[in-house]
Amino acid sequence: MNLFVKSRFFFLSIVLFFETNHVSAQLGSAIIYLKNDSILHVFINSVSQRAFLDPHGEGIPYKAIDSLLTPDSTIAYQLQDIIPKLRVERRVNIYFCDFSPMVPLQKGTLKKNTIIPPLDLSDVIAESDAARNPLENKNYGIEINPIWLLASIPGSHLIIDGGFSLFNVDRKAEVTFQTEYKSDKESQFILWNQDLVYRHYGGGDQGGFYISGGIRYMYIHAQRIAEYYSLTEQSLHPNLLSKYFTNRNVGLMIGFGYRHFSHSGFYYGFGFELGIYFLNHDSMLNGAGFADIGMIVDVEILKIGIAF
Repeated sequence: MNLFVKSRFFFLSIVLFFETNHVSAQLGSAIIYLKNDSILHVFINSVSQRAFLDPHGEGIPYKAIDSLLTPDSTIAYQLQDIIPKLRVERRVNIYFCDFSPMVPLQKGTLKKNTIIPPLDLSDVIAESDAARNPLENKNYGIEINPIWLLASIPGSHLIIDGGFSLFNVDRKAEVTFQTEYKSDKESQFILWNQDLVYRHYGGGDQGGFYISGGIRYMYIHAQRIAEYYSLTEQSLHPNLLSKYFTNRNVGLMIGFGYRHFSHSGFYYGFGFELGIYFLNHDSMLNGAGFADIGMIVDVEILKIGIAF
């Protein structure tokens, strides 16, 4: 095993050939420890039956490898399928592949290869995380409900439902500042909901299904529905005759939903939230919805956004 060649390169791109054809779809990164104590940092495109090969036919037979570390599960399990004696062990976010049970190569049977100085494994992990998580290098996001916005354009009413997200607080979650604003020029109706929501994703990375919890501040300025009350009730409650009423409230809510993030930054999703208000509520306001009975019920049919 004469594999000791100095290198001026920092990366080695290795194309792995199948037995009958050639495939070049990159899987991910790996650090390879050879049995002569050399170390390679490689980008693996595919796995073959016998070796990792470069375009010139020179490469690393599996029998020359002592062990391999990779954050990519596909590499590890494809190798395990091909090599029955290979032992694969998951260590936190790294897969350890032990090639030592294989019979070592005889001296001189392996062609020379480019040997790379050892690299910090954290570089490989960070590179893999960036490929797996589209938000790895993005910290903020802006989203909006396009359906409500388009529906409000023709009339005198305005509906804006959007938010601003922080993705760098926790790479398994996000913190969102949601705003819902509704107004009508003719009736002078105003509804403003301001939410602070924490979303935790269940897949280990940002994206996919999530559960959420948050707090809401509600402000509403609307007409009373005094016409629903009898004259006797109006005489007992003179404030029913007031044309407008302003109410403020605070509540807690929980929910669930889904977000799909792309590497371009575009994302979309849906969600549902349910909660209760803590302060006194008023059941005589037009447009208050479930807030009339002290409840928070929100259904997000569609949200689209851009992460940056």
